[in-house]
Amino acid sequence: MGQSLLNNSDYWLDPQIFAIWNILVGERMKGGKSAFTRNWVWNRLADGSKNHSPRALLQLFDTAKQREITEHPKNAYPKTLIRPSALTKSLEKVSKEVLSALIQEEFIELQPLVNELQKLGYSPFKADDITELDKELKLALEVGLLERYDESPYNVQRYKVPDIYRLGIGMTRKGQA
Repeated sequence: MGQSLLNNSDYWLDPQIFAIWNILVGERMKGGKSAFTRNWVWNRLADGSKNHSPRALLQLFDTAKQREITEHPKNAYPKTLIRPSALTKSLEKVSKEVLSALIQEEFIELQPLVNELQKLGYSPFKADDITELDKELKLALEVGLLERYDESPYNVQRYKVPDIYRLGIGMTRKGQA
């Protein structure tokens, strides 16, 4: 035992965790009324099943920190260790790594679906935009590569690709450049 309550992160209170988070990446993405960094990260790293990978979080922080070192070697940011903008700029690289791990290491049978998603180029998309890949669509839903965009689980009208995969595939959000 011998470990005090303050030294064990299992017992940290939310205000303590938020204070440490804010030192690391700041409270808000752009200041003012913009998104809280913790919400932005949490939402971007979620798969279609709303699961989060510690590996992806570490990859995001590592990539953002490397970006800080490369882009601002002599200009340290006085407010935080990592600028929130470095998180934004790093997400695409992390998305590619996470997608590669999913497809190359776990579910190679999803590669034809990913190819079709790349051709499609945007998310969300209509269920009938992708045909003849029903088995792959079902698996993609199970593993979080896709999520149902409409509420009914039995009559899927549209699918959405979560940001953690969307950027790696090279898709935009429908209605955005």
